[in-house]
Amino acid sequence: MIVLDISGSMGGAISYGQSKRSRLDLSKEAIKMFVSKLRDTDSFGLVVFDDKGETLVPCTRKDKLDTNALFAMVEQIKTRGRTTLSAGFS
Repeated sequence: MIVLDISGSMGGAISYGQSKRSRLDLSKEAIKMFVSKLRDTDSFGLVVFDDKGETLVPCTRKDKLDTNALFAMVEQIKTRGRTTLSAGFS
């Protein structure tokens, strides 16, 4: 289960080399890389939070996931709201 902060601060840029990318963009890339490395018998779930929590993907075995649809959904995640850490665990 990944719990992803999507509060406004995740829109802040991080510089590395010649590039600048937002924390959220880097997190989305990491999620896609993580999922691509899972075995079929592993499970994945995704919760996002800012001032409230939302389960985007309930814990599901990888062989039951449509990874193309999952990756498209991850790309659509945008920053919003303020951070309330406890919302990610509710």
